[in-house]
Amino acid sequence: MIMSNPIHRDSISTITEHEYAAVEHDRNPTREEIPTIIFTDQDTAGLDTPHVDPLVVSLHISDSSVARILIDTGSTVNLIYKETLNRMEISRDQIKRSLYSLTGFTSEHVSSEGTIRLPIHVGGTTKAAEFFVIDKPAIYNAILGTPWLHEMKAVVSTFHQCVKFPAQSGIYTLRGNQGAARSCFLYERRLRLAATCTANEEMDPRLPYHQRPKPALVDEVNIDESSGKVRWHRWRPRRKD
Repeated sequence: MIMSNPIHRDSISTITEHEYAAVEHDRNPTREEIPTIIFTDQDTAGLDTPHVDPLVVSLHISDSSVARILIDTGSTVNLIYKETLNRMEISRDQIKRSLYSLTGFTSEHVSSEGTIRLPIHVGGTTKAAEFFVIDKPAIYNAILGTPWLHEMKAVVSTFHQCVKFPAQSGIYTLRGNQGAARSCFLYERRLRLAATCTANEEMDPRLPYHQRPKPALVDEVNIDESSGKVRWHRWRPRRKD
């Protein structure tokens, strides 16, 4: 799960109002005509089952065919990685520079380098999507979250390994690639091993004491949700010998 949108970057009171609006809308719902989308046993034909695979697809983005795209219903943003843009030969000048903080499901924060709008061609339609640009190693080339899924009025089934949405010719089915999804496990393993080796080098006990990393002052900022006040603390972690 990755969270960040204009609402999340506002004050606590604005977020609360946004939450309250959903409750009020639930009491007075509006209806929109959307074609019925169903999944059947035919959608599992050719799949290796049972499985726990994520939904990984290939799409035509801008002028490139991009593989290893994760469909993530738990992400409130679309992500694309800087390395992916480099391979697509997309100029950095197209990136709208702005610093955003993205939050993962374990509350870790990652800063984006900005946003970029790129056209996605699928099912006979082309729609531009806003991506947050991340400069970090990743097992996927891009992640499509709820902004793109809701724009397409798409319904996802990881069990059936496909996503369906209305198109001019009817309901279009974008199928996942189980092989690509499972190859991502290998990429993840390699990245984890690389990160572990780096961490071990940084904490190498064979280093002389004066060369080892030392505790530093840490600034901690807390937000009091009841008053909206910001509380600032400075503390120094204790060194464990």
